[in-house]
Amino acid sequence: MNALQERFAGVWLIVGIGVGTALGVATGFDAIGLALGAIGGIVAGAVMGQRLPLFFGLAIAVTGLILATSGTLPEQVASHFASGGAVNGWMSREVYVLIVLAMATLLPLFIVAMMARLPRMHPRRIRLPHRDYWLAPERRDATFATIAGFAWALACAVTLFIGGMHWTILEANATTPPRLAESAADLLAFGFGTVVAAWAIALYLRFRRPG
Repeated sequence: MNALQERFAGVWLIVGIGVGTALGVATGFDAIGLALGAIGGIVAGAVMGQRLPLFFGLAIAVTGLILATSGTLPEQVASHFASGGAVNGWMSREVYVLIVLAMATLLPLFIVAMMARLPRMHPRRIRLPHRDYWLAPERRDATFATIAGFAWALACAVTLFIGGMHWTILEANATTPPRLAESAADLLAFGFGTVVAAWAIALYLRFRRPG
């Protein structure tokens, strides 16, 4: 991160959250719409700002949401749905909570470990545009720091996506019989896919060779 990015990291984050949340309100999908809009805004801010504190703040918030709301789920949770929103898979509430917590916290950390730590251990295995240029001794540390920043940004997006997925499961199990609201689920998946695509493009553009 250069000095200008570091200085205005908080500003980028606030602007990103504000714009993303406004877009979420415009979707009209209530909590899911807000979450989707915030995903784009938060990740946009994270790419320019401090990702590590943001990730742990989000992980704590999503963990709290899961723990606070899982008590409303039935003993057997409808956890998998076919086309049309009908249930075709169940699991116990305890197993569901363990899985979704692991996906919201451990999975993002695994992504960071793979992206941020392994390149330092095996730099020649990195698939990076213009790898030799960016791994030159005078640029290596900055390159690794940038990759780690992108990894934390992706971890933030994954954690928010899992939180949104949990919310759709809650709403599906609140009906009798349980039924997934496909419009909300499709919007969540589309929003996450769009953010990941934008993240990948930003990563590629960041490592274009100057000149």
